[in-house]
Amino acid sequence: IAAAFLEKKAELAGRLEIVSFNLDELPDAGESIVRGLGVDWQVLRLPGGRKNPIYDPYVRSDPKLLTLSPTGNTALIMSGTTRQKEDTEGEPDYARMFQSTLARPWTEPRYVEQLSSLLSGDFLILDPDGGLDPKSPPELKAQSGTRKPLDRTAASVPEETLRAIQACFVAPPLRYRLPHSDISRNYAKAIELCRKTIASHPAAPDLWIVRNRLMVALLGLWKTDSDLGKLAEATAEARTALTAGFPAGGEVIARFCLARETLHQPKAESRAVIDQLVADSGGDKASGQSLAVAALLSLEVADRMRFEDYRGMILKDHTEDPMMWAFGAFLLDRYHRYWLFQVPFTAGWSYGRREAYFMSVGESEEARRLLKTELQAADSKTLRIPEDLDSEFTVIQFTNPPPWSKTREDGLPQSPERLIKPVIDFAATRPKGDVKVLVASFGGDPTAIHAELLAGRSKVDCPVVSVPGGIGSSLVHRLGILSEDTEINSVMLDRQGRILSMISGLATNKDGRTLINVVVRQDEKLVIAALEKGEIEKAKEFILALAPPFDPEALDAKGKKILKKPEHPLAHLRARARVYQALGQLDLALADAEEVVQRQLNTDGGMSLRTDELEQSEALRDSLIKLKQDTKK
Repeated sequence: IAAAFLEKKAELAGRLEIVSFNLDELPDAGESIVRGLGVDWQVLRLPGGRKNPIYDPYVRSDPKLLTLSPTGNTALIMSGTTRQKEDTEGEPDYARMFQSTLARPWTEPRYVEQLSSLLSGDFLILDPDGGLDPKSPPELKAQSGTRKPLDRTAASVPEETLRAIQACFVAPPLRYRLPHSDISRNYAKAIELCRKTIASHPAAPDLWIVRNRLMVALLGLWKTDSDLGKLAEATAEARTALTAGFPAGGEVIARFCLARETLHQPKAESRAVIDQLVADSGGDKASGQSLAVAALLSLEVADRMRFEDYRGMILKDHTEDPMMWAFGAFLLDRYHRYWLFQVPFTAGWSYGRREAYFMSVGESEEARRLLKTELQAADSKTLRIPEDLDSEFTVIQFTNPPPWSKTREDGLPQSPERLIKPVIDFAATRPKGDVKVLVASFGGDPTAIHAELLAGRSKVDCPVVSVPGGIGSSLVHRLGILSEDTEINSVMLDRQGRILSMISGLATNKDGRTLINVVVRQDEKLVIAALEKGEIEKAKEFILALAPPFDPEALDAKGKKILKKPEHPLAHLRARARVYQALGQLDLALADAEEVVQRQLNTDGGMSLRTDELEQSEALRDSLIKLKQDTKK
């Protein structure tokens, strides 16, 4: 395994770390043996060896390779999962195993690097507007209320020094696509600059800004290079910084470091430690950054319940804070929502179907985020959002300007044509034309891009706008745009500018149906709301225009009989069933509800699970059956 690892060491860097657990309690935990093989893996001792309580459920036989996700989740041993592929000499084919592992979602470089950056605390010191304002650093901008700018004196750290340190921290999404060696080098450079600055300006009133960046850089090297010594250095710096003092709200990073140190103690009660951090940071009045740190610590100890608690608090009250844009977008990203607590195990056809289903579900996001921005149209006019929105739903697909990719390996950005065409076709079917579609480019001439789309195979015709500032725009942080150089990012807004759904480059599916599903689900909610107000005729008119009942005697435009019953979206059928119920047409209502259940059963059967949608659809059907029975009594 060491030979196979060394062969792929550069490719594995930052994506797969190997930790060697010694079972026979050698004095050095087997480190001399491991180093003799030429590898620098972390070497640990499993207390009690094979008698340790985790051995039987997780290992069972050895030598054993146990795969953990970036968030520490793993699969329990199951029958048939311990078989290994063999090479031509009958030995385990570790090279093939590594190659297979690198093809998994949990080792995808940009996914892993985003987690690494967040866990390092990069977002705590990055301003979405870019750069660093020495009078108003990100740590203070993150605090609620009006804050007086910091005073700059002759004793302050020189602005050029602060900006040189800040330049070591690359903002997302570019940070997530840097080579692993560059990431490590940037953190090391920041550490060097910070320590020189601390030594040369020991009495600077704003030295805490430098100390915060030193701590983040040390945490970054801990995560990037798997160097526990850097965590110890970060906690030592945190103690020094807290002793020196911070302005209110500036101490979040130091508390982050010290909580991590405590969590590494064998007898630490993780929930108590994390909750105490929040209590010390203001409790119910804790800043969004403090709650974000608590969520990350919960993630590190794989406490999903506590992570969800803090996630809910952030999404409820802190998504409008610009200093929380990047973290809020991470919490709402469908790709992360799906994979964050998944075990690193896939087998059979059902796993891909489950992921595809989750990525395309039609629920709008939980947070109430409002988008305020300006885009440039082809006629040099400004499109103001939300002021100029004139449709119930506006879909904006973000892309890099042409040239676009024509072959898989040409390294060019993807054309928006394939993903935007289904949405445009869907918009054309809407009875009231309530869906508007735009393409927004990070650079390039909107007129030329429009012509390029018209000349394509699908002849896409929709308005094109450009994003002022390109990929450096704060809009990128606001929405959580990722991998725009290779994938399409899409957002759906309502007329008031609320973000109904944001699909990042990580979560982009292959046919563009996610945003269509979001609109359809909004239709269902509108019908339910109308029925609750007693507006039955309004609900009827709306849903029957979207999902007209099938007439077996109807003729098409050519005068031929329509033989195939149209397949309406399940959300529309559920809504129509409720309208029929309100009208007292229980047979029609039950027929729609039964169709929904059967189609959802087919979908769920293909994934080997029961979804919430199936549970809800069965509940609707069963309530209609009972209602029909009661009316016969």
